[in-house]
Amino acid sequence: MKKLRFLGLLTVLLVLALVFAACGGGGAADIWEPLGGVDQLDGAWRGSFSQTMRVSQWEEAIGGVWHSELQEFYGQMDMRISLEKSIRINTNTGRMWGVEREARAYSGGNIREAWPAIRRDFLVSGWNINDSNYSASINYNVESVVSNRNMGAVLLSRIEINQNGKRIRIPLADLYFPLNDFFIMSKN
Repeated sequence: MKKLRFLGLLTVLLVLALVFAACGGGGAADIWEPLGGVDQLDGAWRGSFSQTMRVSQWEEAIGGVWHSELQEFYGQMDMRISLEKSIRINTNTGRMWGVEREARAYSGGNIREAWPAIRRDFLVSGWNINDSNYSASINYNVESVVSNRNMGAVLLSRIEINQNGKRIRIPLADLYFPLNDFFIMSKN
């Protein structure tokens, strides 16, 4: 009898383990829907995104042409792109404010030879440079007032919200990143 009870308990534990594994640890996956109203955006939101890709992939994604001279100059160089946003939205007043940080870090390939040229391009654009790890970053203060008419455009955009209203996702292409992925922000 004890052996039968033990086998029954073991079977139940095995089934539960399989269910949790199939569900990714038991948490429900987000179900994304278009915004139902701009008031769903009220509050504080925070998100980050990071991806590593070849410099050649980035160049082609932004519409450039990767040719043999660029390949020789850069080699098989990687670029890590990071984006962080922390914003507050008040749809009653139409105000949005917060901070954004964008960073790029380079590695591999001909980084030592190519870094002075990459560095110069970032300096001209006002980025902060870290020569010790071949990276650059820039911070933006975000502040804008959106008219009621433009709030309607937000609803027609491709911003989606999850089933409990705690996360939004925006196609990275809408944030001027030519990547086929989403920037996800969570409500604070």
